[in-house]
Amino acid sequence: DIAGLRYASEVQLLFHLYEVYLNEKNLEKESFESFSKWGPLLIQDFNEIDRYLIDSKLLFNTLSNLQEIRNWSPDGGSTPFMDKRLSFWRGLESLYRAFGAELLKHNLGYQGMVYRKAAEEAEKYCGSLLHKKHVFVGFNALNEAESTIIRTFLKAGNGDAVWDADPSYLDNPYHEAGLYMRRHLKLWPELKGSLKGVQGHLSSAKAIHIVGIPKTVAQAKHCGLLLDNLIKESKSSLSHTALILGNEMLLTPVLHSLPGNISAANVTMGFPLKDSPAVQLFETLLLQSRQKVEKGWYIRGVLEVLSHPMLKPLFEKATFEPDKARKFLIRNNIIQANEVSFTQIGLPKELQLILFPFVDLTPEHQLQRFRNLIAL
Repeated sequence: DIAGLRYASEVQLLFHLYEVYLNEKNLEKESFESFSKWGPLLIQDFNEIDRYLIDSKLLFNTLSNLQEIRNWSPDGGSTPFMDKRLSFWRGLESLYRAFGAELLKHNLGYQGMVYRKAAEEAEKYCGSLLHKKHVFVGFNALNEAESTIIRTFLKAGNGDAVWDADPSYLDNPYHEAGLYMRRHLKLWPELKGSLKGVQGHLSSAKAIHIVGIPKTVAQAKHCGLLLDNLIKESKSSLSHTALILGNEMLLTPVLHSLPGNISAANVTMGFPLKDSPAVQLFETLLLQSRQKVEKGWYIRGVLEVLSHPMLKPLFEKATFEPDKARKFLIRNNIIQANEVSFTQIGLPKELQLILFPFVDLTPEHQLQRFRNLIAL
């Protein structure tokens, strides 16, 4: 919001960088296939340069001078490879500038570029929003851009910082956990010599019970049992209870394992879209499409689709019973399901055309197939 830029995806960044790279006169051109092997590394370097607000001109001049020193020989000669390498280092500053300008034309940026822009605009932003207070909570190791942004808010008086810190490591000059916070205390006069939010939890008494349970599903079921017992013992809600997962993959099974007397839960953790049941369903359907043969669909994949929880509401709406269908296919030892098989199990024609199409689909038709499935 402060920078006024949108984050570009990795693919967008790579394509924009390659487009700029092709227009650079002093750089030898390579194919996109070859460029794609080192292009992402270059973007990472540009990202770090901006995140730490480094003077890019000074940095690239120093790097090219170092490269020139490495290539120096007493006779003053050089090879074509050395000249090519030195030319590349000398052209990086121009490439960096052109890349940034290209992204700005599209109102895009990579993380470091957005951070640098936000650090430059933070003072102006604070001046226009004096009635709003911004609170920065729980940060530790900060890059230079982040530090500049937070300090600008603190200096303007419309920002505050709260730290997740404990005196046991904050006051110990040799404890690495408090390294950055001690550094902030020393270098940030805006903190006025103290950190807000410091609490001595580590030294307080605790009751810890360890239960060893194999497999993630069993762990999720046990979490539900623990919550149920807590409700029964306290005879109240769990409004002051936190269930903290060490593995985000456990979120879905834990939600399905919550006791029935819990009507709502506040989920504050991130969950990758790739791990969601919806994405898994689409991946399963694509995989089955690839494995389909002329005689039909392999039964293993068909059973997997019929048992998918995301399709349960659709089956209920169509009065189709997937459990009976699976039993029929297994009992009759059907290896490859065809149109006759789907008719025998009573799968509605509309669902059959979407879940198990017998025609080969182009990528565009696959996308339309998924749109049709979502629309149901």
